[in-house]
Amino acid sequence: MLKLNEIYNEDCLDGIKKIADKSISCIICDPPYFTGMTHGYGDKAQMLDLAICKPFYKELFREFKRVMNYRATLYWFCDWRSQGFYLTAMLEENIPIRNCLVWHKGASAGNFYTYSHEMILFATNDNKFHKKGLTNVILGIPGFCQNCRLDGGKVHTSQKPLGIIEKLMRDGSEEGDTVLDCFLGSGTTAVAAINLNRRYVGFELSEKYFEIACQRLEYAANLKEQNLFERGDSEVG
Repeated sequence: MLKLNEIYNEDCLDGIKKIADKSISCIICDPPYFTGMTHGYGDKAQMLDLAICKPFYKELFREFKRVMNYRATLYWFCDWRSQGFYLTAMLEENIPIRNCLVWHKGASAGNFYTYSHEMILFATNDNKFHKKGLTNVILGIPGFCQNCRLDGGKVHTSQKPLGIIEKLMRDGSEEGDTVLDCFLGSGTTAVAAINLNRRYVGFELSEKYFEIACQRLEYAANLKEQNLFERGDSEVG
């Protein structure tokens, strides 16, 4: 079995099989949207090209079902193409989808209306959600397109600001819970877990971004330890 509070430079389908059954309390994933992927060289991407991804996600969602405990939550970033074409049906086969969250992040690029939001599928096995007063529209957390100085600067092409990940983590888990990210990128989910006293495990296939994530995690852990020391706390969470 994998150690907690560690990240791994490996394929998430290989890594997740080493996670114990029902040991995960929250999954937060921002996978590649594959919007430029095509079957043929030089062709313009078509909606059906996303079918290439189906076998991968079908297996991954089965593993999610295995590792999630009965109150675990899942937050899955997606866009209108992947969400409508194949994600919803495959995820529903394993974990009930309860809502689609809309994160209003501010205007970005786009020729046919600019993109100002991202969608986040919310799923959980539990028939009740234990956080009250929340809405499915998230406001007040800007994306990097508005301020690239967020969180020390943008180091990944699809990096999410720490604020949106911490918001989801607070909503969907408690202190001491274990959070999983299968597409760790520059490590934001793990940094959020350190800040919010959660345990974490994550996978990143790119060696470049894995090294960046390791550096960010070391900095976040040192900063937290320093802050706790300055407050006089006797233990580091």
